[in-house]
Amino acid sequence: MTKRAIRSAAEADLPHLVVIGTEAIAYKLGRGDYVWGTSAWTVQATQRMLDQGGLYVIEQDGMPAGMLSFAWQDEEYWGPQDRNARYVHKLSLRDGFRGLGLGVYAIDWCADLVRANDGDRLRLDCELRNTGLCAYYESLGFVRVGTKPFPSGYIASLYERFLR
Repeated sequence: MTKRAIRSAAEADLPHLVVIGTEAIAYKLGRGDYVWGTSAWTVQATQRMLDQGGLYVIEQDGMPAGMLSFAWQDEEYWGPQDRNARYVHKLSLRDGFRGLGLGVYAIDWCADLVRANDGDRLRLDCELRNTGLCAYYESLGFVRVGTKPFPSGYIASLYERFLR
C-alpha cells in the first residue's frame, strides 16, 4: 500500500528540495514554461525559501517526491485580500513521481488545511501560455479568475477554487 504524507520542510530536506526544484525547472522548460528561470536551483536560493517558512515536502513511501509553498497572503499576485483564501506556489514533483496522483493529493491536502482554518478558497497561479498546466488545474476544479502580466514577460493566470 502506498503511503503519502505532507510535512513542513526542514533543514535536512535542503538537498532534496534543490533536486526537486531543478527537476521541476527542466520539466517546465520542456513545455516552454520559463517562469522559474532556465538554470538549476541553488542551495542558497533554496535555503532562502526554506528560511521564509511555508515550504512543505510531499512524500510517497517515505521518499521526498515533491514540494509546495503555502501562504495566507499573496499581495504580489492578488493584491490585499481577506484571510479566507490560502495560496499555493511551487507545487512540483520529482521525475518518476508525476502521474501517480500526488498533485491531486497535495491540492486536496491544501484544501483540507484551508477548511480547517475557516477559509473557503484555494488560489494559485501558473504561466498563461502553459496550456497543459492550466488545463490540469481546471480539471481539479480551479476557475481562472484573471491574469496578471509582469515586466519579465510572465503572464500569471490566476486560479481559484471555492471549497465546500
